[in-house]
Amino acid sequence: MNSTPLKLAVVGAGPVGLTLALAAARYLPQAEVTVFDARRADKDVFNDPRTLALSWGSVQLLQRLNVWVPEAAQPIAGVHVSQQQPSMNGLLARWLGEPEVRLSALEEGVPMLGAVLRYGAITAPLQKAWEALCAAEPKRLRSRFATPVKALKNVGTASTQRVELDAGIAETFDLAVVAEGGVFSDQVRKGLTHDYGQTAWVGTVRLKQPHGGVAYERFTRQGPAALLPLPSDPGDADDSQARAALVWCVPSQDDPVALLNEAQRLTVLNTVFHPQVGEITALSPLKSFALGLNAE
Repeated sequence: MNSTPLKLAVVGAGPVGLTLALAAARYLPQAEVTVFDARRADKDVFNDPRTLALSWGSVQLLQRLNVWVPEAAQPIAGVHVSQQQPSMNGLLARWLGEPEVRLSALEEGVPMLGAVLRYGAITAPLQKAWEALCAAEPKRLRSRFATPVKALKNVGTASTQRVELDAGIAETFDLAVVAEGGVFSDQVRKGLTHDYGQTAWVGTVRLKQPHGGVAYERFTRQGPAALLPLPSDPGDADDSQARAALVWCVPSQDDPVALLNEAQRLTVLNTVFHPQVGEITALSPLKSFALGLNAE
């Protein structure tokens, strides 16, 4: 029986990578765990404004790892999924109603269906907890910030296969997990690539009526759109209206959003979602991201 401790490399110090590293440190107490990331450890991640929606299971995992910050999150009390009907079926839709599904945390007997929070509000506590563990067990747990990984390759025989990781110097591990959400490396990402032909426009909106913690997903002819409830911002000068994060997906080759100004986008957006959402009164400047799959 091999008594050599497992050597694990985690590439990417975002929410997924840091959560994995903390869980491995706890549940594999003999394992050696090293986290790699291209960014510097002292880079401000707390103020990263990107929005994440977590499932209830993910919230429970973060609670078990003692890194959940409830005051930074907006609980998802319900989910409303609907399908926008084509204009030719407008009369039929008004007669039968639009297809829709409603989920409720109360009906499911759970405190929440999930939660919405800023990327920084989850990453900063995770990094702080990981750095504390590394300081307590420096021989077993290590951080390699400001260390981009250039390549991975399998080495050894079929029975003793390991992973060689190139991060300036070559190091071998029993297992390497790539928890890197962006374009990682052409040398690592060789096999599967697929362009979805969709562009996601993201931003925040103001709602005339309270969102009540409900997340809305809408399937349209052009692609899916979603509104994720956001908590009130203490630094917001105008907290009279509810806030929600917007994800609006459209075809990349026939993008109906790109050429519109902000006023036009707001007008069109008010035709996209289910009437239960109510009026969308304001829209932040939007950023676009091409959607695709990149995997080794």
